[in-house]
Amino acid sequence: MILFGVDISEIVPDLTQFLLLGGLAVMVLSMAKAGFGGSVGLLSVPLMIYAVGGQKASLATGLMLPILIATDYMNMLAWWRRWRWSIVWPLLPGAVIGVVIAWVALAQMGFGGEVVGEQAQADRAMANAVMKLSIGAICLVFVGIRSIQALRAKPLAFRPVLWQSSIAGMVAGGTSTVAHAAGPVTAMYFLPQQLGKEAYVATTVMYYWIGNQIKLAPYLHLGLINRSSLVVGLLLVPAVPVGVVLGRYLAGKVSERVFSSIVYVLLALTGVDMCVKSLMYLL
Repeated sequence: MILFGVDISEIVPDLTQFLLLGGLAVMVLSMAKAGFGGSVGLLSVPLMIYAVGGQKASLATGLMLPILIATDYMNMLAWWRRWRWSIVWPLLPGAVIGVVIAWVALAQMGFGGEVVGEQAQADRAMANAVMKLSIGAICLVFVGIRSIQALRAKPLAFRPVLWQSSIAGMVAGGTSTVAHAAGPVTAMYFLPQQLGKEAYVATTVMYYWIGNQIKLAPYLHLGLINRSSLVVGLLLVPAVPVGVVLGRYLAGKVSERVFSSIVYVLLALTGVDMCVKSLMYLL
C-alpha cells in the first residue's frame, strides 16, 4: 500500500494488525484524555508496540506523539479555562529538565544516528529492546502503585512545595519522553491535591498540552518523528474523535472502577510480556 509516496508495508509488516491494535491504542488514549479511565491511557503504548510488530518501540512512540498532540488540542477546547494554572506551572521547569535528560539518554542509546551496517542495526535493535523493557517496567510499577493506593480508605491531601513539584516534573518529563508514560506521575501529583474531577481532568489536559509539545524537539532531532511515521500515523487519526466521544459517553454509563480494573489487569499482563521478551533478547 502506497500513501503519499510512502510504502506502508515497509514500515508496518501487517496492515490489518496495525489498524486493529493501533486503532484500539488510539481509542484507549483518546478515552483517557477525554476524562474516562484516567491514567489507563498508558496501555496505548504497549498496544501500539504490538501493532507495529512487537519490536519497534521507537516507531510506536514516534507514531504516538503527533496523535497525542492532536488529542490534546481537542481536549483543550473541551475543557477550556477549567484548569488550574497555579498547579500546572510549578511542574514545567522540572519537566523541561526531564525531557532534556531523556533526550540525551535516547541519543546515547543509539537513536538519532543513521542505521548503516550490521553493527548499527544490532545496536538499534538493542536500543529498542531497552526502550521496550523500560515501558514494560513502568507498566508494572504503575499497576503496583495503583494497587497500593486502592487499599487506602482516603488519599492523603497535600500541597506540594517547589522541590516536590520539580522532582515530579523531572520524572514526568523523562518518562513521558521515553515512553509517553507520565500518567502515573501526574496522577500521583494531581490526585492528592483533591481538585475535584472536572478541575483534575482540565488541569491534566493543560499539562500534557504543554508537555507533549516540548517533546517535539527531541523526537524530531532523533528521527523518532519523520515523514514516514507521520504518513502511517494518518491511518489512525479517525480513531481520535471516536475515542473522545466514546470516553465522554462511557463516563456517564459505565463504572470507571470496573473499566480501570480490567485495563490494569491487561496492563500488568502486557508489562510482564514486554519485560520477559526484552530480557530474553538482552540476555
